[in-house]
Amino acid sequence: PNYTGPVISGVQVLVIHIGEDIDFLAHVRCEDNEDPAPVIEADTSAVDPDTIGSYIVIYIATDASGNSSYAAANVKVVSTERVSQEEADELADTIIAGLVTEGMSDGEKLAAIWWHIYGMSYSETVEYGTIDDYLENAYHFLDGHAGNDKCFYAAARLLIERLGYQTITIQNVDDAIEPHACNLVSCDGGQIWYHFDAMHWSWPEDGMICMATDEWLWNYSARHDYTTHDWDTDLYPATPDEEFPWY
Repeated sequence: PNYTGPVISGVQVLVIHIGEDIDFLAHVRCEDNEDPAPVIEADTSAVDPDTIGSYIVIYIATDASGNSSYAAANVKVVSTERVSQEEADELADTIIAGLVTEGMSDGEKLAAIWWHIYGMSYSETVEYGTIDDYLENAYHFLDGHAGNDKCFYAAARLLIERLGYQTITIQNVDDAIEPHACNLVSCDGGQIWYHFDAMHWSWPEDGMICMATDEWLWNYSARHDYTTHDWDTDLYPATPDEEFPWY
């Protein structure tokens, strides 16, 4: 007899706007060692999609033998109102105050920002705006700690610019295997630029893409069949051949 409940996977933090319809089971899966088609349901009775707040959704998976498994995910309901620059700046300043201390070099400050963003959760279901309208992505990602690659890019841009550095948004070519955006960063008023991307790709060797050179990033992307970075070099300033001077 089967005494083992189904294994639930794909559970992640969910962020929705007030009144927004959402498929709570969109990315959730379950597998059983005997039942080829176990049933999974989402108990959303504790979620109020019309009221701002944090809630819990419970997932219940049951196989043909009656064995059940459970998992829970946080659901964050946020306002439909657009995030203002002032709101985003205030949140960014609060985060920076906890990461950056007096006497840090440019490299140390940027590394602190990189590690903070890199440690957040990737979620395909969380995306608030376009590449150009990035404040929604940045604010809710930094507040809710879950988002897609646009959120990683936007959060990095917001924090880096609040530190006083310049950024340029760099995007993959239109026919790239994967669409992606990240930042070029300058610490000297726009004279010299380096790549900054805190997205984690789940490769065995992610690599710290913090003030990386063109050559380093091309080699990194080539090792992964150009699924990460594939930009038009004619559209963006080239980095130096030398590594970024960290200290």
